[in-house]
Amino acid sequence: MPDTTEPMQIMQVVQAIAAKEFATMLQDQSVGNFTASQVGWSGYVDPSANLHQFVTTGGGINDARYSNPKVDRLLDEARATTVPEEGKALYAAARDILAEDALLVYLYHPTWIWALRDDVSGFEPYPDARIRLEGVRPAPRTARPGPRGSERPVRPGTLLVGRLEGALRSPTSSIATRV
Repeated sequence: MPDTTEPMQIMQVVQAIAAKEFATMLQDQSVGNFTASQVGWSGYVDPSANLHQFVTTGGGINDARYSNPKVDRLLDEARATTVPEEGKALYAAARDILAEDALLVYLYHPTWIWALRDDVSGFEPYPDARIRLEGVRPAPRTARPGPRGSERPVRPGTLLVGRLEGALRSPTSSIATRV
């Protein structure tokens, strides 16, 4: 790397982002009280929901107060079209402008790990990592262990919640399914 102060400048910006309680950080962002901020976003499959509200003039979470009439027009047209090829071209044009303006910096995309028992079927992972249980089916069961070795019937509509075991174990590794 050539002799440059860019790495130091980047780290100074990162250090300037003080650790805050999440609700305070969101409030500060909403009123524009920040120089730089980092927030995670799970995203959606629909690109409009991932972009429009962040970067259009007056967008609901356009905390940077970014305003570019051409981006507004491109994103409005992209979300209105029913022709996928047209939408893709419009989003690409908006993306190019946003990349040039360097409004948002995407630092990473997490790797999502899904763990399911062999007898669960119908689960389909989506790139937005939101769990959709429509169509998910556990193998038919007539009973499950109850207190002191007794068995309790599993009724349709029962919510079964468990924890992932082994290497994936963490306080947030709950799984749930409805039978």
